[in-house]
Amino acid sequence: MFQYEANEVVGKPLTSVILLHTAEEDPSGMGFDFSAPVGHAIEQLGIRKDGSSFPIEMSLITWQDQDTPFLGGIIRDIT
Repeated sequence: MFQYEANEVVGKPLTSVILLHTAEEDPSGMGFDFSAPVGHAIEQLGIRKDGSSFPIEMSLITWQDQDTPFLGGIIRDIT
């Protein structure tokens, strides 16, 4: 969907492939509320390797291991 090879994006910030519009700072750097219900979906813009953008929906889930918050998700192209 993003047209990158894995070695081009692994270890890079999420902002390399997603144009995040954030309202406030938080631990995820995404404007995501870690107290939001599980399965919360947000719409953002994906950025392809050629620089073009496309609408995506991210279904997110959070969890905490001791004092460390984690964020996981599924991304869908909603063009």
